Amino acid sequence: MVEEAFDVFVSLKKVGFLPSVSTFNVSLLACLKVGRTDLVWKLYEHMLESADLVGFRVFNDLKDRGYFPDNIMYTTVNKGLCDIGWFGEARKLWFEMIHKGLVSNEYTYNVMIYGYCKIGDFVEARKLYEDMCGRGYAENVVSYTTMISGLCLHGKTD
Repeated sequence: MVEEAFDVFVSLKKVGFLPSVSTFNVSLLACLKVGRTDLVWKLYEHMLESADLVGFRVFNDLKDRGYFPDNIMYTTVNKGLCDIGWFGEARKLWFEMIHKGLVSNEYTYNVMIYGYCKIGDFVEARKLYEDMCGRGYAENVVSYTTMISGLCLHGKTD
């Protein structure tokens, strides 16, 4: 019944339940025991996503306690949110960062460009790319690779 257990696991995660490391370990062992390596990889993906969500919660807790995050913290959390498909939250953090007077660096721009590309919004990705270049950040291999990867991801190879 590991498949049913996996479905319950996913349902609980959708409503905000973050499993412990022990829960992941037991789940992974059960899948291996019955030879369901396909579910092992799915669980592993969920485990990585949960780590990003825990980081996001810790980040918000720190802000609530009065700590002032810097560019690196904002960028790191934004990257994790984009990776797990929570681009709306990443975008909110981007604007929060700007509103607090923090200046985006090249890496921060590329994280957000990646996020726009991942959701297929190439118009906004291009605007952000042009804004980055207009602020004096040079076009470089990272910038080009980010845009090219996003375009290829959506079949826009031409």
